[in-house]
Amino acid sequence: MNALPMECNRWRFPLPLVLMLLVGFVSAAAAAPKASRSKTVVATLPKVRLVAISTPVAVSKVLKATRPIKLGSVSYLIGDYRTSYDVMAAGTRTGSIAWEARRQEQKQTPFSGVIAASKVRRMAGGSVCIVVQGNKSAPLAKGEQRFGLFSQFSREYQATMVFTPEPLPAEARRTALMITGNTEVAETTKPKSPGAPGAAGGRVKWLNGSKGHDTAMKELAATKKGVMLYFSEPTSARCRSLEAEVFSACRAGEVLARATAVKIVPSRSAAEKKLAGRYGVTAFPSLLVVTAQSNKPTWVLPENKRDSQPPAPAKGKGGGGVMPCHVTDVIAAALQMK
Repeated sequence: MNALPMECNRWRFPLPLVLMLLVGFVSAAAAAPKASRSKTVVATLPKVRLVAISTPVAVSKVLKATRPIKLGSVSYLIGDYRTSYDVMAAGTRTGSIAWEARRQEQKQTPFSGVIAASKVRRMAGGSVCIVVQGNKSAPLAKGEQRFGLFSQFSREYQATMVFTPEPLPAEARRTALMITGNTEVAETTKPKSPGAPGAAGGRVKWLNGSKGHDTAMKELAATKKGVMLYFSEPTSARCRSLEAEVFSACRAGEVLARATAVKIVPSRSAAEKKLAGRYGVTAFPSLLVVTAQSNKPTWVLPENKRDSQPPAPAKGKGGGGVMPCHVTDVIAAALQMK
């Protein structure tokens, strides 16, 4: 396989993920017997699930594209945390293909590269798609060419661009790897839906503004479906951190799939500013949960506004100081979910 070079400074790991890994190492060290302290304690990484969803695209279409075309998405799932990338590609004037991996929900492109024209030319009549590859990955087609794009946690498990000499059916395909120590479990299936991120929890579906708020309240009255109100400001670093680290996690998607999520930005309109005043919002981010069983909203964030129920399992302010599972567990408790 012709793996493209990757720079070490592009290996960026978010704070929640680093904390999860540190907990694993500390737990392993604490469990070691006192008599064997002189022995080296080996801590294994938590289970990591690597998932790609891609629909094959004609190579000729990519070469002719003047703007990047989405070839698929790649997600790393570790515990409650998920980080996902959209893999985009377009042709260049020299006949090569330039690609980039864009971090979902953020304006970041941490990985990019170019597939040389000499390597693309032989596959011009075929298809290109994205898969995840490990030690046991099976080929998609005879005569295919694979190019490693990027990897995290281990260079042996990476997102890969596959070129086939013959066209492949334009059907979404899902490849997944479970990485746990030296064990690898690979599978290839059809996704439940072409846009699925490859986890139990999908993306949070938002209603926006005062109209979204009114719609959610009408649904609450009619169906008793709980409502989560998220007051945000684009200039707030804590809001950006909350959206990247909490609302992009699998657990958040699972919890909020059973509720109505509304995003309100007071600086956007007078109606949304009025809603902030109505609920007593003075800091960002602010999260409130409204249910049919309660006569007043339940505060999730900021934590200093929480009542005794539900309990706060962690200290911190805003999304930047709280682990994703803590915030979503408090939301679930406020919605009276398990």
